[in-house]
Amino acid sequence: MARLPPRSTRQVEQLLQRFGCHFVRHGRGHDIWGPGAQGQNFAVPRARASGEMKSRTVEAILEEAGINVADALAFWKIRQDTCRRPSP
Repeated sequence: MARLPPRSTRQVEQLLQRFGCHFVRHGRGHDIWGPGAQGQNFAVPRARASGEMKSRTVEAILEEAGINVADALAFWKIRQDTCRRPSP
């Protein structure tokens, strides 16, 4: 699987809304969104100082939300062959 490039919190929120998730409430350092792949709510961290989420954090959020990486790449208009491959 291709490694996603870092994304801003806003970009991740737009993707979640596009795929039917909705904001539930604010947490301490994160926001709660739902429903996820199993019908449960999940956490989305707020922006770090750099303003971007790490690739693995974005991938974990997509997995909890039940969103395919290829669908996310298409939404963000990123070609899959330009993404980094994870090192073995």
